[in-house]
Amino acid sequence: SSFFRENGDSTIFTNKVKEQEDADAIAEESSAPPLWIPSVAGLLKVLVRAHQATNDPGSCTVCLASFHGSCMRAVNLGDSGFAVIRDRKMLIKSPPQQHSFNFPFQIGSGKDNDSPSMADLYELELQAGDAVVLGTDGLFDNVFDDDIISVVEQSRKKEMSAQQSAR
Repeated sequence: SSFFRENGDSTIFTNKVKEQEDADAIAEESSAPPLWIPSVAGLLKVLVRAHQATNDPGSCTVCLASFHGSCMRAVNLGDSGFAVIRDRKMLIKSPPQQHSFNFPFQIGSGKDNDSPSMADLYELELQAGDAVVLGTDGLFDNVFDDDIISVVEQSRKKEMSAQQSAR
């Protein structure tokens, strides 16, 4: 990409945001279970702080999710996203946020990037047996929903872990 040629490694910004999100999530709710932020506003706050603390060049789309019991909370900006599969059907799939074709919303260090406050916020009640798939546009633009469902179902039959299924 032209960003890479001009600025070097395009993953630096993304990795810094993730590192900051991890640290902020831990600081936000140190007594909470892992992966749990008790409100959608708290999850958005983690994204805002990570964005503010990251000054490296670059930009990224973001999908953050927090789980506790049957509750899932998510913050999504751009064309990364999530899907919930229930009873072999796509129950919900977060829609991509785009300015125009192939021009997704992104947070970044430049003045022309989008604000974390533009993220879509979700709070969902999951049921036993639901599968949650988080991915980038590399997944959702290139793999049909039926194929994603098929991989989830095959993984369940083979009793594969999430990490094994993702390979």
